[in-house]
Amino acid sequence: MKPNILPPSGFPEFTPAEERVHQLWLRTLERVYAQYGFASLSTPVVEREENLRAKGGDDKEIYGLRRVLAEDDDETHNGMALRFDHTVPLALYIARQQQHMKFPFLRAAIGPVFRGERAQKGRYRQFTQADIDVIGSGSLSPLWDAYCIFTMYEALRALQEVTDFGGFRILINDRRVLSDVLRAHGVAEAALLRARSVVDTLEKVPRTVSLTQLQECGCTAAAAEEILMLASQPLEERSTITHPEFRAVCAALEQLGLEMGTDVQVHLGIARGLDYYTGTVWEAEALHPQIKGSIGGGGRYDDLGETFSGKHLPGVGGSIGVTRLLLQCLEEGVIIPERLLGPVRVLLIPLGEAETAKMLEAIGPLTRAGITVTPWLKNAKLPKALDYANAQGYSHAIVLGEDELAAGLYTLKDLRTGTQLTLPLEEIAALFCEEAC
Repeated sequence: MKPNILPPSGFPEFTPAEERVHQLWLRTLERVYAQYGFASLSTPVVEREENLRAKGGDDKEIYGLRRVLAEDDDETHNGMALRFDHTVPLALYIARQQQHMKFPFLRAAIGPVFRGERAQKGRYRQFTQADIDVIGSGSLSPLWDAYCIFTMYEALRALQEVTDFGGFRILINDRRVLSDVLRAHGVAEAALLRARSVVDTLEKVPRTVSLTQLQECGCTAAAAEEILMLASQPLEERSTITHPEFRAVCAALEQLGLEMGTDVQVHLGIARGLDYYTGTVWEAEALHPQIKGSIGGGGRYDDLGETFSGKHLPGVGGSIGVTRLLLQCLEEGVIIPERLLGPVRVLLIPLGEAETAKMLEAIGPLTRAGITVTPWLKNAKLPKALDYANAQGYSHAIVLGEDELAAGLYTLKDLRTGTQLTLPLEEIAALFCEEAC
C-alpha cells in the first residue's frame, strides 16, 4: 500500500525560506522579552493529565501520551499528556520550585504546545506560543498587568519592524468590569460564567443565537441587545469604568507611553475563553484585512498557582500566537520570505577539482571570521549553482574558477544587488566584518 506522506492535519511545516522568517521571529521575541526582564524558562512538553485538566484544559482537546505498542498492563506513560499552553506548566513549575524562588518571578517561554481541536484555517494542533508571565507571592500589583500588556505591545512592534505584517492594536478589558455590566443587565449570578462565554464567542456564532443565549442567562430581550451593542465596539468613555484596579491598569499603560484609543482600546467584548482568568484580560488583533482573529492575548489569574502549591501566588501573563500569525501572513502573501533580506549566508562555489580543494581550505578562515558558509560540492555549471543559491536564500556567493585560482583571488557576488568584486580571501572576510559591524 502506498504510504500517505501528507503532513498530519493541523501540524504545519515550513519551507527553508519560511523557516528563516520563523527563526527570525523567535529570536526577535526572545530578545524583546529578555530586554524587559523576562528570563527564559523551559518546562516539560509532557505533564500529568490530571494537572492539565485541573485548570483550563478541555478534556476533548488534551492529547494523551502512550506508546503505539503499549500492552494493557503497560503503565509507563499512564496519565501523561502534552501541554496545551505554557501557563499551567508554569504554575506546576512554581509549585515544585517555590522554596528556591524569589518573587515577583518574571518568566518567558517560547515553544510548541498541542491541542486536539478541529484543524482549520488559523487553528492548528501543534503551534508555537511565545509567553511572558509575572508571578507574585501573596499579592501582585495591577501595574504588572499593564507591564505585561506593554511588553507584548513592544514584542509585536519588533516583529512588525523586522517583517511588516500591516500593524496591530491591543484590546483590553477586565472580567470584573464585564461581570458588573452583565449583572446590571439582569444576568443571574449563577449564569455569569456562561454569559461571559457568550460574549467571548460573539464573532463565531450568529447574532440571534447570542441573543437567545443571553436571555437564557436571565436578560430581557432589550438588555441582551444592549449587551451585544456594548460588547461589539471599543469603549469611548473610560470614566464609566469604576473598578479601581482596571483604572490603574489603563493609567499605567498611558504612563508607559501607549496611546489609549489607538495603540490600546478598552473593549467590553474581550472575555478570553480559559476559565483561570480573574481580572484584566486582553487580545491583540492585526490590522491587515487578510489576517483574521486574535494574534495574541492574556490576562490576570489570581488563583491558578494556588491550585497546585496551596499558597496564594497571583499571576498575570500573555502569549503571542507565533504560528497562527506567521502562517496567515505566509498564506495570504502578506509576507513573502524570498523577498526579505535575510542574514548573511554565503555559498562557496568551486568550478573544478583543484578549485574545490582550495575552497575547502578557505572554509575554516571564513567561518572563524564569523561568516556562515556552505560549500557547493557538485560537478555543475556556475549558472546552476547560482540558481540554487538564489532559491535557498543565500545572500552571497564566493566563486573560485581557473582564473581566480591562478591569481590567488576569489570572486564575491552579492546575490541581493548583483554586484561582484574579485579580492583576496582576507579582504572578503574584512568586508563581511565591516557589514556586520
